[in-house]
Amino acid sequence: TFVADYNLFMKFKFRKIDSIKLGPLEINLRTSDLTQATKFWTETLGGLTTSTGINVNEENSMQFSAVYACVNVIADQLASFPKNIFKRVDDRTRQKRSEHPLQYMLDREPNEFYSAFDFWHAIASSVLLWGNGFAKIKRSQGYEIISLEIIHPRNIIIHYGYVQDTLVLVYQVAGTNEFI
Repeated sequence: TFVADYNLFMKFKFRKIDSIKLGPLEINLRTSDLTQATKFWTETLGGLTTSTGINVNEENSMQFSAVYACVNVIADQLASFPKNIFKRVDDRTRQKRSEHPLQYMLDREPNEFYSAFDFWHAIASSVLLWGNGFAKIKRSQGYEIISLEIIHPRNIIIHYGYVQDTLVLVYQVAGTNEFI
């Protein structure tokens, strides 16, 4: 697994990314817009148009009661699961960290607008309908995590490249210099 350091991350924030240099390595990045990818596959596979000529997509499919019910049942279950933080003690043992500062955010209130259930329900619904769920980590000036904000998959641009045969992904909020 490749993990970028904080200084490398901050470089992403302030410029358009074409490539990244990591010592002697250079990663040439490509961009994938999820909206363009969805459109490409829809057109390539003959579209998701029904025999009546109506185009079915992630948004209008929720008007169909069976899709709405299935998404809600699955998202309800996923949202109700506990979200715990664990510390690895050894290779076989984990210890629950209920006192961890992020535990409240994950389990009770990720931000001022959503309860944890509603937040995770929205993320799960996004995964079920779009294939991905994204949240931006909002930080204080001291770089402490203060909230999680949902970002619609339509608003994400994925930059990708390789470092020594390891795929590196960088997620950008469309129309901004923000990376999540």
